[in-house]
Amino acid sequence: MVYREGVFLRLPLVVTDLVLSERRPPSKLTTQAVTELVTLAEQSRLLCPSPPKPSGNTSARNVDAPSLPN
Repeated sequence: MVYREGVFLRLPLVVTDLVLSERRPPSKLTTQAVTELVTLAEQSRLLCPSPPKPSGNTSARNVDAPSLPN
């Protein structure tokens, strides 16, 4: 903070209005936007379950065959 020309005061942030009363990460999203995003994420989880079910048959493993030389 500039007190006078050439004189600077160093004040802790807590004594200014530059710090939030609650510690939270800054966000450019509004509360409504976050709510819509959460709703969309919940809907997509229903449409695209995780993990997806495997499709097709599993590959046959030939364990009796000898290994190839290096």
